[in-house]
Amino acid sequence: MGRITLTIDNGPDPHETPLILDMLHHRQIPAHFFVVGMQAAHPDGLALLERITDEGHVVGNHTWSHRTPFGENVYPSAVSEEVQRTADLLAPTVAHRHCFDLSVAVGAWTGACSPVH
Repeated sequence: MGRITLTIDNGPDPHETPLILDMLHHRQIPAHFFVVGMQAAHPDGLALLERITDEGHVVGNHTWSHRTPFGENVYPSAVSEEVQRTADLLAPTVAHRHCFDLSVAVGAWTGACSPVH
């Protein structure tokens, strides 16, 4: 049987993420959490990042604000700035533990995370 990856996007949310983590823990299901930097920057968000990685899940960079879809922003540097700002936030908490660096996918690995394959 093939492998699938469960992804949880647009968090961490102080209400929903703990419930999701409890369910995943109970069922021993690993997941990838693609976090929005501005949500992760709150104290509750930082604590949830710790819990996500402590429980063995992968954290991914889902940009800082998630306001403008890639390719629709008129400023070429906007995507890299969104990715880098979140990478800078994630680095002290999740670097080289369980982290997927979105910038690898857009061709500019920041080094904030060990590449996950």
